[in-house]
Amino acid sequence: MHLDGWTLALQALNLLVLLALLRWLFYRPLLAVIDARRKALDDERAAAANARAAAEAQAGALQAEHAAAAAERDRLLDAARATIEAERGAASKRADEAAAAARAAADEAIERARRTARKALFDEAAALAAALAARLLEQAPAGGAAGFVDALIDRAAATPAEERARWFAPGAAPAATLASAQALDAALREAAGRRLGLIFGSALELHFAVDPALIAGAELRFDHGLLALNWAAEIAAARAQMADPSAGAA
Repeated sequence: MHLDGWTLALQALNLLVLLALLRWLFYRPLLAVIDARRKALDDERAAAANARAAAEAQAGALQAEHAAAAAERDRLLDAARATIEAERGAASKRADEAAAAARAAADEAIERARRTARKALFDEAAALAAALAARLLEQAPAGGAAGFVDALIDRAAATPAEERARWFAPGAAPAATLASAQALDAALREAAGRRLGLIFGSALELHFAVDPALIAGAELRFDHGLLALNWAAEIAAARAQMADPSAGAA
């Protein structure tokens, strides 16, 4: 194939025209599209960066608010604890003061009750002592020991026979002991034996004893009974009445 210079020149000119047309019709719009896309990407990157910065700023603000809220919560909790402790201390102090006042009032009431009880006991003891003294004086017959023995034998004589029979052991010989605070002389023992023989029968086996614990007076002691007329018995009765006032009232 033979190419001459004009043909090559025309072909080259055609190529240049074609390139110019391609650059004008295709390459420049493509560049414009690429530039627009690049600009859009840059704008998106800038918007994302701005959004990220805003989010970071918002997150920082939220963290600051959270820290402030936590600090405020701690402050309020500390204030509440302090208030509670103060109120608890005040309540404890008030309770201690109330308890101390109650104890003082109770101690005072107890002391008043003790004084009242002591006075009542003293008054009762004085009344019982006066009554006992009057009773002892009433039961102190004239004649000293002989008067006590005579009055005791009179009591035995005034006791119903059925009750007197229960003083002796069944089936045994009747026996009794006449005890006195002081020793009785022979004449008084003989007179007492004679009178008691008339009451209980001539078979009565009578013994005599001296018992200073009776203080004053005498008593007849049987197998199953006792007939007393002496100060020791009266004092024992008074003690029993002091221990159980209702018994004396009955």
